[in-house]
Amino acid sequence: MPGNTYSKISLIYDDLVRHVNYSGWAEYLQNIIDEYNISHDVVLELASGTGKLFSKLNIETRLKILSDISIEMLTHIDKSNSRVCFDMTLIPFKRECDLVISSFDSVNHLESESRLNSLFAEVNRILKPGGYFLFDVVTEHNSFSYLDSYSKKRKTGDMKYQQSSEYDAIKKRHRNRFLITFPSGEVVEEDHFEYIFPQETIIALCESNNFKVVGTFEAFTGKKVTENTLRIQYIIRSNG
Repeated sequence: MPGNTYSKISLIYDDLVRHVNYSGWAEYLQNIIDEYNISHDVVLELASGTGKLFSKLNIETRLKILSDISIEMLTHIDKSNSRVCFDMTLIPFKRECDLVISSFDSVNHLESESRLNSLFAEVNRILKPGGYFLFDVVTEHNSFSYLDSYSKKRKTGDMKYQQSSEYDAIKKRHRNRFLITFPSGEVVEEDHFEYIFPQETIIALCESNNFKVVGTFEAFTGKKVTENTLRIQYIIRSNG
Protein backbone atom coordinates (compact mmCIF):
# COMPACT_ATOMS: atom_id res chain seq x y z
CA MET A 1 0.00 0.00 0.00
CA PRO A 2 1.40 3.41 -0.90
CA GLY A 3 2.27 5.83 1.87
CA ASN A 4 0.37 8.86 3.11
CA THR A 5 1.21 11.13 0.18
CA TYR A 6 -1.20 14.08 0.20
CA SER A 7 -2.66 12.86 3.51
CA LYS A 8 -3.47 16.38 4.73
CA ILE A 9 -3.53 18.17 1.39
CA SER A 10 -6.56 16.06 0.47
CA LEU A 11 -8.57 18.11 2.99
CA ILE A 12 -7.90 21.38 1.16
CA TYR A 13 -7.25 20.07 -2.35
CA ASP A 14 -10.54 21.12 -3.93
CA ASP A 15 -10.04 24.68 -2.71
CA LEU A 16 -6.41 24.59 -3.84
CA VAL A 17 -7.42 23.78 -7.42
CA ARG A 18 -10.60 25.84 -7.44
CA HIS A 19 -9.27 27.83 -10.43
CA VAL A 20 -9.04 24.76 -12.68
CA ASN A 21 -11.64 24.59 -15.45
CA TYR A 22 -12.28 20.84 -15.26
CA SER A 23 -15.14 20.97 -17.76
CA GLY A 24 -12.93 22.73 -20.30
CA TRP A 25 -10.04 20.31 -19.64
CA ALA A 26 -12.34 17.32 -20.09
CA GLU A 27 -13.68 18.73 -23.35
CA TYR A 28 -10.10 19.26 -24.52
CA LEU A 29 -9.28 15.59 -23.83
CA GLN A 30 -12.50 14.45 -25.48
CA ASN A 31 -11.51 16.36 -28.61
CA ILE A 32 -8.13 14.58 -28.65
CA ILE A 33 -9.85 11.21 -28.23
CA ASP A 34 -12.19 11.99 -31.12
CA GLU A 35 -9.49 13.46 -33.37
CA TYR A 36 -7.20 10.43 -33.00
CA ASN A 37 -10.13 7.97 -33.02
CA ILE A 38 -8.94 6.45 -29.73
CA SER A 39 -10.79 3.40 -28.43
CA HIS A 40 -12.07 3.88 -24.88
CA ASP A 41 -13.82 0.69 -23.83
CA VAL A 42 -11.61 0.42 -20.73
CA VAL A 43 -10.06 3.67 -19.46
CA LEU A 44 -7.65 4.16 -16.57
CA GLU A 45 -6.82 7.53 -15.08
CA LEU A 46 -3.56 7.82 -13.16
CA ALA A 47 -3.25 10.32 -10.29
CA SER A 48 -6.97 11.09 -10.27
CA GLY A 49 -6.81 13.19 -7.12
CA THR A 50 -10.39 13.84 -6.00
CA GLY A 51 -11.76 12.72 -9.36
CA LYS A 52 -13.04 16.06 -10.63
CA LEU A 53 -11.60 15.79 -14.14
CA PHE A 54 -12.79 12.27 -14.85
CA SER A 55 -16.30 13.13 -13.65
CA LYS A 56 -16.50 15.67 -16.48
CA LEU A 57 -15.15 13.33 -19.18
CA ASN A 58 -18.20 12.44 -21.26
CA ILE A 59 -17.15 9.29 -23.10
CA GLU A 60 -18.92 5.93 -23.27
CA THR A 61 -16.89 3.22 -21.53
CA ARG A 62 -17.42 -0.29 -20.27
CA LEU A 63 -15.10 0.38 -17.36
CA LYS A 64 -13.57 3.57 -15.95
CA ILE A 65 -10.94 3.21 -13.21
CA LEU A 66 -9.75 6.14 -11.12
CA SER A 67 -6.48 5.73 -9.28
CA ASP A 68 -4.13 7.63 -7.02
CA ILE A 69 -1.16 6.94 -4.76
CA SER A 70 -3.03 8.67 -1.92
CA ILE A 71 -5.88 6.73 -0.40
CA GLU A 72 -6.95 9.93 1.35
CA MET A 73 -7.50 11.62 -2.00
CA LEU A 74 -9.55 8.70 -3.29
CA THR A 75 -11.91 8.87 -0.31
CA HIS A 76 -13.21 12.17 -1.70
CA ILE A 77 -14.41 10.44 -4.89
CA ASP A 78 -17.97 9.16 -5.10
CA LYS A 79 -18.10 5.48 -4.18
CA SER A 80 -20.03 4.63 -7.34
CA ASN A 81 -16.72 4.95 -9.21
CA SER A 82 -14.09 2.23 -9.48
CA ARG A 83 -11.19 3.47 -7.33
CA VAL A 84 -7.83 1.80 -6.81
CA CYS A 85 -4.90 3.02 -4.71
CA PHE A 86 -1.45 2.39 -6.20
CA ASP A 87 1.82 3.94 -7.32
CA MET A 88 1.66 4.75 -11.05
CA THR A 89 5.04 3.03 -11.57
CA LEU A 90 3.59 -0.23 -10.17
CA ILE A 91 0.22 -0.72 -11.84
CA PRO A 92 -1.64 -3.79 -10.49
CA PHE A 93 -3.46 -4.72 -13.72
CA LYS A 94 -2.98 -7.00 -16.68
CA ARG A 95 -3.09 -5.94 -20.33
CA GLU A 96 -6.67 -4.72 -20.65
CA CYS A 97 -6.79 -0.94 -21.09
CA ASP A 98 -7.57 0.89 -24.32
CA LEU A 99 -6.68 4.29 -22.95
CA VAL A 100 -4.65 5.62 -20.02
CA ILE A 101 -4.86 9.28 -19.03
CA SER A 102 -2.71 11.33 -16.68
CA SER A 103 -3.40 15.04 -16.48
CA PHE A 104 -2.50 18.16 -14.52
CA ASP A 105 1.29 17.50 -14.60
CA SER A 106 1.00 14.40 -12.41
CA VAL A 107 3.90 12.84 -14.31
CA ASN A 108 6.11 15.67 -13.01
CA HIS A 109 5.85 14.20 -9.52
CA LEU A 110 8.15 11.33 -10.50
CA GLU A 111 11.56 12.23 -9.12
CA SER A 112 13.94 10.47 -11.51
CA GLU A 113 14.38 9.22 -15.06
CA SER A 114 14.31 5.71 -13.62
CA ARG A 115 10.85 6.25 -12.17
CA LEU A 116 9.69 7.92 -15.36
CA ASN A 117 10.96 4.93 -17.33
CA SER A 118 9.06 2.59 -14.99
CA LEU A 119 5.86 4.55 -15.63
CA PHE A 120 6.13 4.12 -19.39
CA ALA A 121 7.04 0.45 -19.05
CA GLU A 122 4.03 -0.21 -16.81
CA VAL A 123 1.57 1.75 -18.96
CA ASN A 124 2.75 -0.07 -22.08
CA ARG A 125 2.38 -3.39 -20.26
CA ILE A 126 -1.28 -2.82 -19.36
CA LEU A 127 -2.33 -1.22 -22.65
CA LYS A 128 -3.79 -3.30 -25.42
CA PRO A 129 -1.73 -3.18 -28.65
CA GLY A 130 -2.49 0.14 -30.28
CA GLY A 131 -3.74 1.63 -27.02
CA TYR A 132 -3.03 5.25 -26.15
CA PHE A 133 -1.48 7.11 -23.24
CA LEU A 134 -2.37 10.80 -22.94
CA PHE A 135 -0.34 12.84 -20.47
CA ASP A 136 0.96 16.34 -19.95
CA VAL A 137 3.98 17.84 -18.21
CA VAL A 138 4.83 21.35 -17.09
CA THR A 139 8.06 22.96 -18.20
CA GLU A 140 10.83 24.89 -16.52
CA HIS A 141 9.34 28.06 -17.99
CA ASN A 142 6.18 27.28 -16.02
CA SER A 143 8.15 27.08 -12.78
CA PHE A 144 9.84 30.41 -13.36
CA SER A 145 6.58 32.05 -14.45
CA TYR A 146 4.36 31.11 -11.54
CA LEU A 147 6.53 31.26 -8.45
CA ASP A 148 5.17 34.57 -7.18
CA SER A 149 1.52 33.91 -7.95
CA TYR A 150 1.58 30.67 -5.98
CA SER A 151 2.63 32.27 -2.70
CA LYS A 152 -0.66 32.78 -0.92
CA LYS A 153 -2.82 32.33 2.16
CA ARG A 154 -6.31 30.89 2.05
CA LYS A 155 -9.14 29.77 4.28
CA THR A 156 -11.45 26.90 3.42
CA GLY A 157 -14.18 25.86 5.81
CA ASP A 158 -12.72 25.91 9.31
CA MET A 159 -9.13 25.41 8.12
CA LYS A 160 -6.46 27.84 7.00
CA TYR A 161 -3.51 27.11 4.78
CA GLN A 162 -0.50 28.86 3.37
CA GLN A 163 1.32 27.84 0.20
CA SER A 164 4.75 28.92 -0.97
CA SER A 165 6.81 27.79 -3.94
CA GLU A 166 10.44 27.71 -4.94
CA TYR A 167 12.31 26.30 -7.93
CA ASP A 168 15.82 24.82 -7.86
CA ALA A 169 17.16 25.26 -11.39
CA ILE A 170 20.15 23.01 -10.65
CA LYS A 171 18.13 20.04 -9.42
CA LYS A 172 15.25 20.87 -11.78
CA ARG A 173 12.95 20.56 -8.79
CA HIS A 174 9.92 22.67 -7.92
CA ARG A 175 8.81 22.61 -4.30
CA ASN A 176 5.36 23.54 -3.03
CA ARG A 177 5.27 23.90 0.76
CA PHE A 178 1.96 23.89 2.60
CA LEU A 179 1.28 24.94 6.18
CA ILE A 180 -2.20 23.80 7.21
CA THR A 181 -3.81 25.14 10.39
CA PHE A 182 -6.64 23.06 11.86
CA PRO A 183 -9.43 24.45 14.08
CA SER A 184 -7.63 23.03 17.11
CA GLY A 185 -4.66 25.26 16.33
CA GLU A 186 -2.51 22.33 15.19
CA VAL A 187 -0.24 23.24 12.28
CA VAL A 188 0.89 20.57 9.82
CA GLU A 189 3.52 21.05 7.13
CA GLU A 190 3.61 19.09 3.87
CA ASP A 191 6.11 19.51 1.06
CA HIS A 192 5.32 18.36 -2.46
CA PHE A 193 7.81 18.26 -5.31
CA GLU A 194 7.63 18.33 -9.09
CA TYR A 195 10.56 17.58 -11.39
CA ILE A 196 11.30 18.99 -14.81
CA PHE A 197 12.43 16.63 -17.57
CA PRO A 198 13.68 17.72 -21.01
CA GLN A 199 11.35 16.91 -23.87
CA GLU A 200 14.11 14.90 -25.55
CA THR A 201 14.41 12.68 -22.47
CA ILE A 202 10.67 12.03 -22.30
CA ILE A 203 10.45 11.14 -25.99
CA ALA A 204 13.49 8.84 -25.74
CA LEU A 205 12.00 6.99 -22.77
CA CYS A 206 8.67 6.62 -24.54
CA GLU A 207 10.30 5.14 -27.62
CA SER A 208 12.53 2.82 -25.61
CA ASN A 209 9.38 1.41 -23.98
CA ASN A 210 7.79 0.48 -27.29
CA PHE A 211 5.64 3.59 -27.71
CA LYS A 212 5.20 5.63 -30.85
CA VAL A 213 5.04 9.36 -30.12
CA VAL A 214 2.00 10.38 -32.15
CA GLY A 215 1.84 14.01 -31.08
CA THR A 216 3.49 16.63 -28.86
CA PHE A 217 2.22 20.18 -28.69
CA GLU A 218 1.44 23.04 -26.37
CA ALA A 219 -1.46 21.91 -24.21
CA PHE A 220 -4.85 23.48 -24.97
CA THR A 221 -3.58 25.63 -27.86
CA GLY A 222 -2.24 22.87 -30.09
CA LYS A 223 0.66 25.11 -31.06
CA LYS A 224 4.23 23.95 -31.60
CA VAL A 225 6.27 23.63 -28.41
CA THR A 226 8.61 26.59 -27.84
CA GLU A 227 10.82 27.84 -25.02
CA ASN A 228 7.78 29.80 -23.74
CA THR A 229 5.47 26.79 -23.54
CA LEU A 230 4.12 26.22 -20.04
CA ARG A 231 2.58 22.77 -20.49
CA ILE A 232 3.28 20.09 -23.08
CA GLN A 233 0.70 17.54 -24.17
CA TYR A 234 1.93 14.10 -25.21
CA ILE A 235 -0.06 11.57 -27.23
CA ILE A 236 1.70 8.22 -27.42
CA ARG A 237 0.54 4.87 -28.78
CA SER A 238 1.62 1.41 -27.73
CA ASN A 239 3.26 -0.71 -30.40
CA GLY A 240 2.14 -3.79 -28.48
